[in-house]
Amino acid sequence: MRAIVEHHFGSAPTRVLHKSSGLTNFVFEVFHPQGDFVVRVSEDPAKLAAFQKEQWAMARAREAGVPTPDVLEVGNDAMGAYMISLRVHGEEGTHHPARLEIARELGALARRMHGIRTSGYGPTFDWSSNTLSKRESWREYLHVELRVDERIAVLARHRMLS
Repeated sequence: MRAIVEHHFGSAPTRVLHKSSGLTNFVFEVFHPQGDFVVRVSEDPAKLAAFQKEQWAMARAREAGVPTPDVLEVGNDAMGAYMISLRVHGEEGTHHPARLEIARELGALARRMHGIRTSGYGPTFDWSSNTLSKRESWREYLHVELRVDERIAVLARHRMLS
């Protein structure tokens, strides 16, 4: 991970903190003389396409007035796929005194995001020039790509559905 930072910024970070990570990424908070950043790394080089899609989606959301972190670089190296973005400073809203106003604002932002027009479904929609992997319909995406029936069966098996 330090090699990714050195490659991008030309010098080593002053401090790196491992953060809670997701199912497919390692997440690091990086402090560097040029600023504070978040570096997400996946050991799977194929994750590059997902990071590129996310970068595209964040840019479209920002154009629609939704605040998103600036993505500085998406790439692949010996460690796998990675994304470097500016760290966004803020407070957790869970116990914030203005949490109801925050929830309303999040709802308004979600409305803006859902108003962004795209064409196609799944990992290769608007942002990708790959037309062979595009699904023809929402139904095909749900059943072939997302395997929605299997996912609903898991929820039902664990009694998470009424």
